Amino acid sequence: MLCFNKPAIKTLLALSLFSAQFPLYAAGMVPETSLLVIDEATHSGTINVKNTDSHPSLLYTNVVDLPDDIGLKLVVTQPVVRLEPGQTQQAAFFTANEQTVRG
Repeated sequence: MLCFNKPAIKTLLALSLFSAQFPLYAAGMVPETSLLVIDEATHSGTINVKNTDSHPSLLYTNVVDLPDDIGLKLVVTQPVVRLEPGQTQQAAFFTANEQTVRG
């Protein structure tokens, strides 16, 4: 026989009932890979991103430089692009300095 007096079970039950009331939404933008490879010869790299939502969405790409990272600085072309449902867009990245990729 189950006892529902335990706080953990009550919390789990409450969370499951609460979350069932709201539809789940995915991010919608799915990259083909989690790794961006920069070609040393061209100082650039690309990655494909697909809109898996059933409605058009904006793909906003931003490169964040970490304070302690003194390596390459990347710039993205077309930082904001509208993607239709099911559409795939290629995001291109270029190095902003002439430093070699190996550092």
